[in-house]
Amino acid sequence: MKEKMIIVKKANQIKNGSASSMDFSFKNIIFNKKNIKSIVQNAANETFFLHSIKVFDLSFLITNNKRIRKINAEYRNMDKPTDVLSFPSSDSFDGDGDGFFGDIIISISKVKSQAKAFSQSFERELMFLTIHGCLHLLGYDHILETDEKIMREKQRQILNSILGESV
Repeated sequence: MKEKMIIVKKANQIKNGSASSMDFSFKNIIFNKKNIKSIVQNAANETFFLHSIKVFDLSFLITNNKRIRKINAEYRNMDKPTDVLSFPSSDSFDGDGDGFFGDIIISISKVKSQAKAFSQSFERELMFLTIHGCLHLLGYDHILETDEKIMREKQRQILNSILGESV
């Protein structure tokens, strides 16, 4: 499987006016890029919107277990595949959150296997991992149990907002 690079540039959100736009750049897409783009776009837009950030830059890399394992080993000294990695930017932001927030890397292999393991759709798992990665870029973590509870609640709120149901 070839890697999929999604670069999000200046995502301007106009939530209540029912317009929301995000520019993506795709390379070497094998599967339904429109569906992937829509899921990632909606999840990232909603996550940043609910944190009052209207303009942001991100990059997404959709890859496989082999590649994410190499990245995980190199940057986290964990020689195993993982579902999502987030690398916050060291760029400074203005008061509106304008700036490059960082990189999110998602293993499409993990999306598929976890969706099956959790008896949920591929789309919902991709949405969840996108939200999870965005929250890390916004400073959330789950190392401590108290922080994990806060992050889980944020994930639940964002999923509920997107899906319109209680999750």
